[in-house]
Amino acid sequence: MDVLSAEAPWRVSFAFEENLDNEAWNYTRLPDELFRPVDGVFNGHGKVRQSRTRLVRSLDRENRLAVEFSNARLTRNDVPAWNADQREIWDTGVAAVMDGAGGAVRWHAVAHWRDRDVQWSQLDDRGGLVAPRKVETGREGLILELQPRGAGRDSLGRAPAAPLSALRFVYDQWAVADRADTLGARPIDLLGEDGRGRHVLAEARTGRRFGGSRGEVALRGV
Repeated sequence: MDVLSAEAPWRVSFAFEENLDNEAWNYTRLPDELFRPVDGVFNGHGKVRQSRTRLVRSLDRENRLAVEFSNARLTRNDVPAWNADQREIWDTGVAAVMDGAGGAVRWHAVAHWRDRDVQWSQLDDRGGLVAPRKVETGREGLILELQPRGAGRDSLGRAPAAPLSALRFVYDQWAVADRADTLGARPIDLLGEDGRGRHVLAEARTGRRFGGSRGEVALRGV
């Protein structure tokens, strides 16, 4: 289901998708044409439910703010690679995007946050969870890109040419929390602790057009 409001300074969109039936998926390493039912039943069932809501505020022709919220859940059974009868994934994200221009500069800014939890377990005869294990992950960050306004037109003379020079800054931080009942069950690389980290990137890019072609050079620092 997709809903989009009429063109206006304030605009809202909403998208929703759900699998009403169990869909078999090929959980083996065999080609799809060799994937056959077992005792008349296709194992490897999966269900998906996801939605996305977006609110857009257009200030003028060049300045716009968009806020987006997304939510998803994925369920699968028979996951031999995980040694599990069932796996659940919950995914939630929020992002704010600002596109604008002032003077001789155009900017694109993004603030984002995403949380993803994964749980897998065996099932008992009644379908209940047996020794479930859950890993929680989160990532948030900022992106800022600055570039001069394009004043020319493309090689066909039909649209404003995109600037070939830009500055880009990226900052991300992430966290992983393993909710295993015992430290011995946690992955070795976590050494019994929750994992955390960050990533910082600065990039300067410039280039030149040659007829209908373009060449670019970028300098990055991490």
